[in-house]
Amino acid sequence: MPMEKVINASSVATYTTSGTLAAAGAFTLTEWALVVGIVISVMTFVVNLLYQQRRYKLEAEYKALLREELLRKLDPDGSPDI
Repeated sequence: MPMEKVINASSVATYTTSGTLAAAGAFTLTEWALVVGIVISVMTFVVNLLYQQRRYKLEAEYKALLREELLRKLDPDGSPDI
């Protein structure tokens, strides 16, 4: 039984390597540069999008905390007559 797993793993490695080499040979150097540039651009967009969402969330939390602190300073006894 273990021999079948070795043969299967060898077969997967062989097909993966041949597929990768075939894909690499399908493009010229210029086309690879284009593909890499597009991938990096998309990754940069996603990272910036996530960063901006996090920043907006933190800014909203900060503004809420400042508002609460200001209200406490204006009305230290905590009466609800706002």
